Amino acid sequence: SEWISLGLWRWRRPPKWSNVNYKIEERRKYDIKGNEKRVENFLKILGGRKEENLRKDVIYRAINCVGCGVCISKCPQDAIYIKDGRAWIDDSCIGCMKCMDECPVIVFR
Repeated sequence: SEWISLGLWRWRRPPKWSNVNYKIEERRKYDIKGNEKRVENFLKILGGRKEENLRKDVIYRAINCVGCGVCISKCPQDAIYIKDGRAWIDDSCIGCMKCMDECPVIVFR
């Protein structure tokens, strides 16, 4: 306790950590918080893709869409339109993801 009260613990070499020999499983899955209709609308972009990170990215952008319209100019199918200040995707979406490449909503993690 004297080492700690005097601040001398900083100069002592800490004991070596033992190696962890087991895998820690992920317990928390991505949770959709927000308007589920908006998320459902943006999931059309994914098509048959199954990558978890891609889903998280699309969901994040769907919930936080600011309706800037950058995605509209990049869509080769003209499947995106702005309604109530947000982007919406119609059934002509082919899932090319060109709109997501240009989307300015950035995921911070």
